[in-house]
Amino acid sequence: MDAHYRSTCYRVFINDQNFDLYIGQLNTSFQSYLKTSNVDVWAIITAWNPYSRLQTAQENQSAQDQLIASLVDFTWFNAVGIPDASQEWAPEESFCVLNISKEKALALGQKFKQNAFVFGHADTAPELVYCIEDMA
Repeated sequence: MDAHYRSTCYRVFINDQNFDLYIGQLNTSFQSYLKTSNVDVWAIITAWNPYSRLQTAQENQSAQDQLIASLVDFTWFNAVGIPDASQEWAPEESFCVLNISKEKALALGQKFKQNAFVFGHADTAPELVYCIEDMA
């Protein structure tokens, strides 16, 4: 499963720009956006398909709505996790949350029963953070 997360494209939609992010790879355009927007840290989080178990569209939307309610103190933008061609799962709707600590993102990932989330600093490549200890 680790390889699947690491080969996924995490596409972030901010205003009229799209940023394609990959684990361990710098995206200079995204980094420039973060710096000019005074963003120090960020995370990509979803509530879709808890513990990688497929849910119905209605179940996923309900979970996403609950996640949105948990993000009232943050600025966030829509994002999507897009699998590479070798993977057999559909893209998952997500949120790119700005200026959220790794601890808060981890707490949300655990609350919404996610295996992992993407986290980054304005000056580093995105990293994969596991919500479940025995997955790392």
